[in-house]
Amino acid sequence: MNMQFFTRLFAAAGIMLALPAQADDTKSLVVALRGAAIGQVRPVPRTPQGSTQASCFDLQLVDVRKGEIIGTATDCLSDFTPEGNGTSLTATTIFHFREGTLVSRGRTTVQPVSPTAAPSPATHITGSIPVPGSNEVLSGDGRFRGKAATVRLSGAVDLSQLASANKIAFDCIFVIDFL
Repeated sequence: MNMQFFTRLFAAAGIMLALPAQADDTKSLVVALRGAAIGQVRPVPRTPQGSTQASCFDLQLVDVRKGEIIGTATDCLSDFTPEGNGTSLTATTIFHFREGTLVSRGRTTVQPVSPTAAPSPATHITGSIPVPGSNEVLSGDGRFRGKAATVRLSGAVDLSQLASANKIAFDCIFVIDFL
């Protein structure tokens, strides 16, 4: 999966990706979680559904605007609930910037890619749309201490090796809008 695909997709929908992705911008950040990782069970802050452990995947954190690696991220997935052809889940995402760490949480939808869609290395699309004005930040340190933000996710994942190897390939864009 490449950024050009998402740039065209979002442009067709009228969404600009040229938003700042620098951690010193206090209004919003646009970053991507990229790479393939094998999940490891780790503790997470208790979810609203009561989970205290999740399957966590360590990934590269990329500045969408520049295409540069700006840190790492850990995406921890729990509370899987089948819904129609897809699944909803709780995602606790830990963004590790040089300037500090930001931990967010949201309910995410994962749906199979349509068989009539253009060929794609992704098997599923994923997304999470925050309630306007809601705070999805659990904690932060450094520049992000005391910050509140909405966190929107739009992405593509390859789950073809999830059952056999607990491995997921991610290409997910996060828009973090500070309140």
